[in-house]
Amino acid sequence: MPRAGRPASTTRRTPEVTDDSRCSPWVRGGTGKVGLVGLLWYWPETWQQRRLGAARIYTGGAAPAGYSTKILWAFLGRSAKGRGGAHLVVRGRRLDQPGSFRQVFAAISYAGQQGAPSYASIINVPSAGCWRLQLSTGALRASVVFQAVRAAERPTLCSAGEVDTLVERFTGAFNAGDVGQLDGIFAQEPEFEWYSTDAPGERFTPLANDRPSLMPYFRDRHALSEQLTLRSFRFNGNTTGTRTYGNFEYGLTRSAEDLEPTPYYGKGAAICYRNRSDVIFVWSMGSA
Repeated sequence: MPRAGRPASTTRRTPEVTDDSRCSPWVRGGTGKVGLVGLLWYWPETWQQRRLGAARIYTGGAAPAGYSTKILWAFLGRSAKGRGGAHLVVRGRRLDQPGSFRQVFAAISYAGQQGAPSYASIINVPSAGCWRLQLSTGALRASVVFQAVRAAERPTLCSAGEVDTLVERFTGAFNAGDVGQLDGIFAQEPEFEWYSTDAPGERFTPLANDRPSLMPYFRDRHALSEQLTLRSFRFNGNTTGTRTYGNFEYGLTRSAEDLEPTPYYGKGAAICYRNRSDVIFVWSMGSA
């Protein structure tokens, strides 16, 4: 998948997301001759703060906050001037399993356009997965690849009881080596932020932020008979703003074949929902 945070090469066929505080994130597709750029107006602040590298889009044409998945497409290449049509046709084809869609958008004009064929769109990807968008207008052709993700239910305020229960579910599943349950207890990307601990089995940045490695890590620690025995729990209230989550701290005893029973203390954060399971997205612990 395309990466973020560096200028896009004019010869790359896959898009890149540029996360610059001075402008909106954008993708580039096609070759330098047509110079297709898409401004991603829907890109949420949480994705910008985490500097997500993959070009992604919400399914269903809407982001969790309720705004539309708007993209302004512009063909900026020198050879593209005057070669665009009155309409842009977007054909989506799913790459990881069968799936397709088609949309048509009218051309627009704006100050500073300088003859670049431009089109305002709300892209409605029907399902989560990896999608290639083929864009065509007049004599111009280009493509971009997105990872489509479901627009999750908006979080609610957490209560002390439900976060306490969530933490107990985690330690119970961890001690049992139930990776399937653990996978549901921890948030998926892009909500997941980190799981960190010191040695043995240390997880520090950037590994701590890597969600795909978390379940294999739990398997490895279970193979060494690691156990987490919860000793104390304290709920520290909710944080609200760009995202809503509950804060907590805890004390536990950590033990394994490579670790004598040792007191650990830590903090974490949980996302709570009304109609789906609560999840932990931050867990950080260290020996006392």
